[in-house]
Amino acid sequence: MKEKRPKFKLAKKIISNVLLLFIITSCHNNDNKKSTNDKIAEDFSISTPELYLVDFKNQKLTDSLKSRIHKGDTIAYEKLKEIYYLSGYQREFFLYSFYMSKNFKYSKAYGDCYSNLKYTQNDSSDIVLNKITEYFLLKVYEINPKSLEHLVIEFYGEKGNVPKSDSILVIK
Repeated sequence: MKEKRPKFKLAKKIISNVLLLFIITSCHNNDNKKSTNDKIAEDFSISTPELYLVDFKNQKLTDSLKSRIHKGDTIAYEKLKEIYYLSGYQREFFLYSFYMSKNFKYSKAYGDCYSNLKYTQNDSSDIVLNKITEYFLLKVYEINPKSLEHLVIEFYGEKGNVPKSDSILVIK
């Protein structure tokens, strides 16, 4: 029995040391977590437009996306749209929306043209601008009738009164 007591004391010392080691390392990990959380909190102080301005100013990235848009790449279009819209350059993106809509009949681009003209125009008395805006609304409706149906019905009253988009921009 005397032999078991020293083993018991040895086991007790080992367990104590292991517990002490766990306590020390867990406290050390909490310190690291605090510093990581502080870093995350600092990162959240940057606004979304500031984050996307980095991509907007990245000439290599934007040129690459623009060249792919000229080939009809819809994924590049959506990525460039995200960069422009979230960095505060929504109006400047209209050119690419117009290009994709006219050259590739991309319905989302028609919708972007419509929303860009509708929600960023300042002069509601501009008849030509209103007709162009109406044209893009009707183009989206013709390609995908369910997407903006509520706006078309709101604009024309009922489905029976909806004209074809080509009749809106008739040059005499």
